[in-house]
Amino acid sequence: MGLWNHSTSAAPPTGRAKLGYDYTAMVNYARQWAYARNPQYPNFNNDCANFVSQALRAGGWEIVLDASSGYPARDPKNWYHYQVQAIHHWSRTWSISHEFYFFARDESRRATPLRYFEELSIGDILQADWNTAEGEPAPDGHLDHTMMVSRKDGTSPNQILLTYHTEDRFDHPLALVLAAAPLSRANYYGLRT
Repeated sequence: MGLWNHSTSAAPPTGRAKLGYDYTAMVNYARQWAYARNPQYPNFNNDCANFVSQALRAGGWEIVLDASSGYPARDPKNWYHYQVQAIHHWSRTWSISHEFYFFARDESRRATPLRYFEELSIGDILQADWNTAEGEPAPDGHLDHTMMVSRKDGTSPNQILLTYHTEDRFDHPLALVLAAAPLSRANYYGLRT
């Protein structure tokens, strides 16, 4: 991803999509909880994938839980959160960026990869690989961060706005994300939800 001069015919989704996903509900959820934590869900220091999973759930993504897999939280085919009394249970695909990507793209096929930033539409996901395991500013093949497109006013980086947790942001321009972690030292992965 990252070339800006390629045209696309991808139209931004609005309302309910063919699969029944409600992009307006996804974005409204992200906007409502951008600077807060929903007490119905766990809260993590690195909360970005958990936050985006919550927004996707609000927009109609169905829970996937096959408890027969032995240890369902680690099963890459599962994507879930539930609460019994005051105890939260969740899958790694719900809460970890890297594992979320492969669930969304490969296991569930709920999301399709995008090639260019300009293809992103509201409700889509942008993920970043910008740090090594040691914290050095370089990609290492492990996705570090997950963001949701919450507004799109055009195809330039200033017109694609992202909402996310960890460093909580609301309608944060993609241009500022790219300024902090340019393509020379980060890899970005877009997913059409």
